[in-house]
Amino acid sequence: MNQRHSLRHVTWLLLILCAWLPLTAGDPDVTVKLSAKKATVGDTIDMRVQISHDGSWLFDQTLPEEKLGDAEILAADWLEVPPSDAQPAHLLVLNLRLAFYDYGEFVIPELALAGRQGDGNEPRTFYTPEQVVQIESVLADENDQKLADDRANLDKAVSPVLLILAGLALLLVLAAAAWLFYRWRQPQEQVAAPEPLLPPYDEAMQNLQALTSGSLLKEGRVKTFYVEINHIIRRYYSRLYGIHAEEMTSFELEQWLEDQKRISAEVIGLNRAFQEQCDAVKFAKYEPVESENKENVNRAYQIVEQLKPAPQQPQKEQTEVDHVAVG
Repeated sequence: MNQRHSLRHVTWLLLILCAWLPLTAGDPDVTVKLSAKKATVGDTIDMRVQISHDGSWLFDQTLPEEKLGDAEILAADWLEVPPSDAQPAHLLVLNLRLAFYDYGEFVIPELALAGRQGDGNEPRTFYTPEQVVQIESVLADENDQKLADDRANLDKAVSPVLLILAGLALLLVLAAAAWLFYRWRQPQEQVAAPEPLLPPYDEAMQNLQALTSGSLLKEGRVKTFYVEINHIIRRYYSRLYGIHAEEMTSFELEQWLEDQKRISAEVIGLNRAFQEQCDAVKFAKYEPVESENKENVNRAYQIVEQLKPAPQQPQKEQTEVDHVAVG
């Protein structure tokens, strides 16, 4: 009786074991591999999730969301690897490219992988193990503010000083644009054409008369008077001969006049006496008497008269008469 009862228990155990073995012997093998467990902020880390099975399993290949814990998912794809002589198992691979944008120790959470063996069995969920990674600061040293190498995926913070400078630059551009627009809307002023210059002789005589009839000498402004009358004569030279007489010294001017054969010795002597009187008042603070002022004014008028250009004679039209001899 006891033997029959023991045999019955063994039979039940064998039946239970036979029913349980198919459910466990063919379970997929899930592994995770990281390209690196230590990286710098912004560096990419490749995560490979591999499911190895006997070919009777079908898995949901939905891609994960944009984030996996604190990691940004930059890229994700599934890859099926059929069996081969070197690898008899069926492989299903999920490749993830991750990046962390803060530093410290982070945990990559487990992934839930849903699969079904055959058509009649209930779906089952397999979980990847958690992964721990260490992310270092982009700074070369936490106590050093010098930045390490740039990272392609790192969102760099913008300095507040740069933002302020950019704002000021924008305000300046807007102000300049507003000013240009205001100027453009204003009516354009009509610039009067300059009056044509008088001939050199007429201009010099007109300026001498205006100066000598003025009140500079009466007001005691002798130096100003001599500066003005010297300027009139030197401008007269410049316009007559195309030289920069206003910039020459008295000696240089006299040398130039002496080199010109068309200028008489009388004019050269008048200019020498005129320039010496002007230089004495201007540089030596000489105070001439009234008779000396009149004498120097007379020299100026004589210089202008002596160098007065000869009037151009109009060309007479000559009529040629052809005499035709009639024989």
